[in-house]
Amino acid sequence: MSPAASSSTDPAPVPPQAYTAAGVCGFQAFLLFGAAAVFVIALVRGTAAEPTEAVMTLVVALVFATLLAVMAVHWWRGSRWPRTPTIVWNILMLPAAFTLASSSGLGVGIPFAIVALVGLSAAWQTPPPQLPEDTAL
Repeated sequence: MSPAASSSTDPAPVPPQAYTAAGVCGFQAFLLFGAAAVFVIALVRGTAAEPTEAVMTLVVALVFATLLAVMAVHWWRGSRWPRTPTIVWNILMLPAAFTLASSSGLGVGIPFAIVALVGLSAAWQTPPPQLPEDTAL
């Protein structure tokens, strides 16, 4: 088998930025699973001020945590499809970081923004997925 033929079947190496994006997505998923656990505890203890809101927040946190965990796994495996969702997610985290900085203080908002900016930068620097040549736009 010629070197050209074998290189076309070899998977492309995973860029280092993909591992950074995987770490950021995994960290964000971990935090959301933690937030979901806090809501479960509040619901079980009966300390949730508004149980309906707590349940809905719990569901949203679990959905996004699961999606971020899936993205982290695929980043780690070298997939390129999580690039756009990671960019969009982290762009949406920037206004949330501003809100957190305004309401909870800079000690919460600035780390939140830094994590979002690292994830945004890592995803942006990762090459986009290659579409087949016969793909019509």
